[in-house]
Amino acid sequence: LAEQIAERVSEQLERLRLTEEIQKRAAELATVATVSTAASTVLNPDELLQQVVDLTKERFGLYHAQVYLADDAWNTLLLAAGAGDIGKQMVLSGNTIPMEKNELLVSRATHERKALISNDVRREESFQINPLLPDTRSEMAVPMIAGDKVLGVFDVHSVNLNHFSEEDANIYTTLASQVAVSLQNARLYAEQAETVAQLRELDRLKSSFLANMSHELRT
Repeated sequence: LAEQIAERVSEQLERLRLTEEIQKRAAELATVATVSTAASTVLNPDELLQQVVDLTKERFGLYHAQVYLADDAWNTLLLAAGAGDIGKQMVLSGNTIPMEKNELLVSRATHERKALISNDVRREESFQINPLLPDTRSEMAVPMIAGDKVLGVFDVHSVNLNHFSEEDANIYTTLASQVAVSLQNARLYAEQAETVAQLRELDRLKSSFLANMSHELRT
């Protein structure tokens, strides 16, 4: 009888665990949808990335979230947005990572084009404690890919050991892909807006030139 009770209790506990896991993943997917929707409505690339990292940190309960953008000309990853005041301070300091530094998680994610996890960063030989983020214990770097191009890396931190799982990697990969598409659209919009502004300026200069020439001819 004791064995039967223990088995039933074990089964019930497993069902509860699975239910909690399903609810957690559903909440995370809802968060992905919220962040992606917010990102798709912002047409300024800088504002878009700032909103994404702030929402991601808040909704996922993270220690820190930040985005590095790839600069192929300089072979560098440039910190473009960081959550909260600390993140903004890091951006202002011009934080960069050389792409060839393959021992660093963020650089490796760029080259391997997949989410990489370190669930105990202090055991990584290449890890250096950031004085602005002293409590980081786990880190996950997810490449932001649009088409066949890596636009940058979504980098998230936790104060807990073993915080990130393969399921988390899948969730954040979906989020990073949608943010990459929104970023690409925002960049295209900014380029088109700049082109329109240039065309308007050319039209103004042409009109001014013709007006001046007409005046000179009449004179």
